[in-house]
Amino acid sequence: MKKILAAMLAISSLSLMTACGQKTEISVSASPVATEAAVSPSAPATPAPSPKQTGVSDEQITKETTKLQTTTKPKTTTNTTTTQTTPKATPRPTAKPTATLAPQMEVLGSSYNNEVVRGINACRADFGVTTQASLNSSMCAKALAHAKEMAKAGKRYHSSLGYTEMVSSAKIGGYGMGQDTCVHVSAFASDEITQIGVGAVRYNGKQYTCVIGI
Repeated sequence: MKKILAAMLAISSLSLMTACGQKTEISVSASPVATEAAVSPSAPATPAPSPKQTGVSDEQITKETTKLQTTTKPKTTTNTTTTQTTPKATPRPTAKPTATLAPQMEVLGSSYNNEVVRGINACRADFGVTTQASLNSSMCAKALAHAKEMAKAGKRYHSSLGYTEMVSSAKIGGYGMGQDTCVHVSAFASDEITQIGVGAVRYNGKQYTCVIGI
């Protein structure tokens, strides 16, 4: 700082000499005391006292937070959901379909066959034939087989057995069937036939009869 002031005073002396045109030297000496007094370094600034902090320090906040966490228990919220259960409808039992039974075939048998032969012999007697016809078991089996075939087919038709034959789907008794046989097939009313086979069944509400003779 002293050097700066000396330089400034020198520059001022030169300026005065130039302005007056004189060679008069003006010595300007600065009193060291005055200079020092004038340019004495300023005392260091005393920092203004900072205002008192009225807040809460971080350490205190941490302590209080820890305190709250240890003393305060979190509230447990329980959500209760009520579920309404719709009662299941009791299923109705499924009705089991009624099994349709196949129609049963009924074989009329030997008593019916004997009645047929009795009716034939009575008709033969009416025509003056004294020879009596009789049942043949082998021929009865063949006649019965054809009667069953007609029942399954649901219609009457002649067989290929090679005998004198009468077939019927009429539902009549044995004696009446014998009489009817003589009326429709005249050979049964003569002495030409001595052996007779009869087969008769009832099936699905109908009767099928086969009468053969030799």
